[in-house]
Amino acid sequence: MPKRWDMDEVFERFSNQFDHYLSRLAQRQRQGLPAESAWPATDIFETGEAIIITMEVPGITKDDVSLNMMGNSLIIEGNKKISMSGKECTYHQIERTYGHFKRVVRLPELVEFDCIEATYENGVLTVLVPKHCTSGPHQRIDIS
Repeated sequence: MPKRWDMDEVFERFSNQFDHYLSRLAQRQRQGLPAESAWPATDIFETGEAIIITMEVPGITKDDVSLNMMGNSLIIEGNKKISMSGKECTYHQIERTYGHFKRVVRLPELVEFDCIEATYENGVLTVLVPKHCTSGPHQRIDIS
């Protein structure tokens, strides 16, 4: 049976977590970033030949992520499970992010799903979207 914490300890933990949040918020503002960012962290950039999307998704396998095209939108969806899920334990601190995620990347032009390449290595998903293709209605993209 879990132990009951006394109220001083509960307030201390809450205060520490709130201070940590405010510190992160202030740091993001000093860096000129929005107060909160979408998860997982995603970079989108363009070269003369392609649009490249990189996403940090450590702690999952490529089978935990799906990529689908819907018109000119790339839908990246997955689930990061908590590492001790289902085991009897007491968490004292959780800073990593867990759960379902879904990011929709609107591409500037229609692309052909057969041309898209996706790789997953060292916790980073990279999607290469070649330019100048046409799209089908709805397609799934395999990750290598």
